[in-house]
Amino acid sequence: MKKIVSLTLLLMTVSICSYAFEYRIVSKTPDSRLNGAELMLNNEIDWAVEPLGIVENGVIDIKGNSERSFPARLIITDRAQNPNGSINYNIDLIVEPGTIVVDVNENFPLSGGVLNQGYKACAMRIADVEYKTVARKEILKEYFLKNIGNGLGEKALLDYGWICSPDEWAEMTALLDAETRSFAAIENLTDRKERMKGVWEGEPYAELNGKNLDGEAISLSEFVGKGKYVVADFWTSWCGGCIVEAKKYLKPIYEEYKDDPNVIFLGVGMDDISEAVDKLGIEWEQINECKRLMATYGVYSIPEIVIFAPDGTILRRFVRGSELKQLLKDILPQKQPSGDYIGGQSLK
Repeated sequence: MKKIVSLTLLLMTVSICSYAFEYRIVSKTPDSRLNGAELMLNNEIDWAVEPLGIVENGVIDIKGNSERSFPARLIITDRAQNPNGSINYNIDLIVEPGTIVVDVNENFPLSGGVLNQGYKACAMRIADVEYKTVARKEILKEYFLKNIGNGLGEKALLDYGWICSPDEWAEMTALLDAETRSFAAIENLTDRKERMKGVWEGEPYAELNGKNLDGEAISLSEFVGKGKYVVADFWTSWCGGCIVEAKKYLKPIYEEYKDDPNVIFLGVGMDDISEAVDKLGIEWEQINECKRLMATYGVYSIPEIVIFAPDGTILRRFVRGSELKQLLKDILPQKQPSGDYIGGQSLK
């Protein structure tokens, strides 16, 4: 009986975008802080942005029609009226039949239909695994395969596309119909994955050039391919996630391994990161103002940490957080006990 119910729910979910429907997006409670803010709905699959007017009486109440469900971002901002911007909220959701309730204090809808419920469940599972790439990919792949042909499946696929290999992307997009493959977001990721093939895991490193923190010319080849593992953090000074990654994960891991002769840490900054380095107290080497980073390595989401093997080949991409610590533990030679110890017992 369970299998029949599950199959019925799956069929309902997959077919939910097959007819024209009405939708409504409303805020949970009035919020006077939002008065005058502009409302926009960004369709994340075809990149269309629909202006929806402004917030009046603190209430968000959007009604619309669509012929298909789609992943969207509700943008609430006063940047057009106020260059300094005191209001700037983004809420991710799935446009689907019925009413979707949102709150500016949440990144996800509070309630909605089966697709938004599925999106919230997926997001919660993703949060539980943090930045563990393999686990994240498995979750996103699961939701995509269960929702091919609707907005939840498309959202899962887009998120999967940021962290998967070119071959994995090709495998998943082969399951899409021609119309879905033609959407701007899918075509864009397909193009990126094609360009990433030459700088993917197992391929030799590609050269990067920039400056050191003293303003002198410096290249990636001065660090990579010299017989040591290289932990390269691709980042920028204005990226909040990069700052969190450095403070929460990289600095403690660096302290643990800074005296290990088998590994070196390296920052590769897309802009001038010298001030941020000083502020954060970062001690490892930096390549500053590396202008060709995005084009050369296909980096479109930062921070990205790339591990280079001692011979200069790319060992891992998209490794972050606690996963990095475990990877270093797995690949680096274990420290051997001194001659004064056998089996953990002191000979003295």
